[in-house]
Amino acid sequence: NVGFCLEGMGRAPDALPMYQQTLDMRRRMFKGDHPSIARAINNVAGCLSAAGKPSDALAMYEDALATWRRVYPGDHPEVATGLTSTAVD
Repeated sequence: NVGFCLEGMGRAPDALPMYQQTLDMRRRMFKGDHPSIARAINNVAGCLSAAGKPSDALAMYEDALATWRRVYPGDHPEVATGLTSTAVD
C-alpha cells in the first residue's frame, strides 16, 4: 500500500490523495453504506490526522463511525474501531 508507506515515512500530505482515490473508487464500486467504504473513510481520517488536520480528521472519523453503525447495528468490532478512532483523535 503506497499510501500507507508514505504515511509511515512521515509524508502524510503525499499519501492523502491516494487514500482519497481509494475512497472515491470504493464509493463508485459499492453504492450506499458498505464496510469497505467505512474503512476507506477511516483511512482518510487517519491520514488527515497524521497531516496535522485534526478537525478534518474528526469529521471523517465521525462519518466512518456513522457508516459502521448503519451497516452493523448493535455491538460489532468495526463499530468499536470507529468509536476508538473518534475518541483518540
